[in-house]
Amino acid sequence: RDHILPQQAESPVVVLKQSREGEQRLRYVLQSDAMDADARSAAGDGAGPEVSAASKARALYVALRQLVANDVWSVERSANSMDNDWDARTPKLETPKYQVLSRDALSGVEVREYAPYAVVQTQQGPEVANNRSFFMLADYIFGKKNVRSEKMAMTTPVQMDRGSGAMSFIMPSKYWSSLEDAPLPAANAGVSLEERPRETLAVSIFGGYALGPTVAKKTEELIDFLQKSDRWEMVTNSTRLMQYNDPFTVPWKRRNEVSIPVRAKA
Repeated sequence: RDHILPQQAESPVVVLKQSREGEQRLRYVLQSDAMDADARSAAGDGAGPEVSAASKARALYVALRQLVANDVWSVERSANSMDNDWDARTPKLETPKYQVLSRDALSGVEVREYAPYAVVQTQQGPEVANNRSFFMLADYIFGKKNVRSEKMAMTTPVQMDRGSGAMSFIMPSKYWSSLEDAPLPAANAGVSLEERPRETLAVSIFGGYALGPTVAKKTEELIDFLQKSDRWEMVTNSTRLMQYNDPFTVPWKRRNEVSIPVRAKA
């Protein structure tokens, strides 16, 4: 399970899981899906994509799968117990380390100081974000397009830069302080390795599916909070969408975040 990819921001790729003769098999497929946020909606008027019939069917399927394995009361208890328990919604995968500097009780906005880490990210912009980005990153992580053919365990979250449209996977922690030891991408991989220095981010957390209108609303609320804050100010208005879960995670167990770089006011 450590190698099951979380839902990819800006990607129509889903994971199909099938058990055969005691062996679990995974298959990554493309489908017409608007479940994820539109990379351009947060910067525009907030109008996101309409949810397709396929997306609605998938959401219903995910919910019904819970009822197959559990009775309705168990599902309800599970949903209620997950309310704002963000740690419980986070997969048991490696994730960047951070310290919470402040948390607003009313809005739930956290200001975090992140320790340095490293990512592999796409070099192309939003024009490839909806199809090729996922495969570029997966090919590198799973050894198909790195020079050592090294297969790496999956991490979380998947990040999408809302300005450039670049998608990123977090590198395994053994490379966070020594990225030069990581296998280089193949010449035709279309990805690059990048160190992320220590940074301070204001973060808004939300559950459910990261639909365009929801992401736009959370981004707007986060910017409004910072504009009114007497303690923090934005360094830039470049936002980052972070998604933690695989496609088959039910909405009430999902964790998503939008973040903006900030600094303490002088």
